[in-house]
Amino acid sequence: GSKSEAMSSAVGALWLAAGLGLALALVVFLSARPIALIFSSSMLVHRAAVDYLQIASWSIPAALIVMAATGVLRGVLDLRTPLFVMIAANLMNIILTLALVFGLDLGLAGAAVGLVLAQWFAALWLLLVVWRRVRAQHVKASPHLTAIIRSAADGFALIIRTATLRAVLLVA
Repeated sequence: GSKSEAMSSAVGALWLAAGLGLALALVVFLSARPIALIFSSSMLVHRAAVDYLQIASWSIPAALIVMAATGVLRGVLDLRTPLFVMIAANLMNIILTLALVFGLDLGLAGAAVGLVLAQWFAALWLLLVVWRRVRAQHVKASPHLTAIIRSAADGFALIIRTATLRAVLLVA
């Protein structure tokens, strides 16, 4: 297909990632108490786990956007940008976690805040890079239901795998 068709598909994938990520974040946020209860050894651990899950759940949309944007950039043979972005985001996560957990004594909640901020940093950076490429092809970045549905159908198995993996990693 043409570059503009590819970028239109990429826009659909990014909107799908954002919508699916938001839905998953809400599910994790709302089910944090029962999830934490299953894995907690005491009420102190339960409270900390609930705080962590509820805060960290808001990293899910960013993580899915990062994966979709990375796929877009791989499709245009830009492998360096996602690498640099993820190195920067991981360094940011380390610095923020150390500062929030030890500097401000926020415990697990601080670690979750660091995770959320670092994930959104990466997502926004990659979105900016992809948006520039989309604009260069004169493709609208607004959501189009047909492109989103096409992305969902094309990537259904990958969506299920990624959602399941992310849920397991978040709970683990």
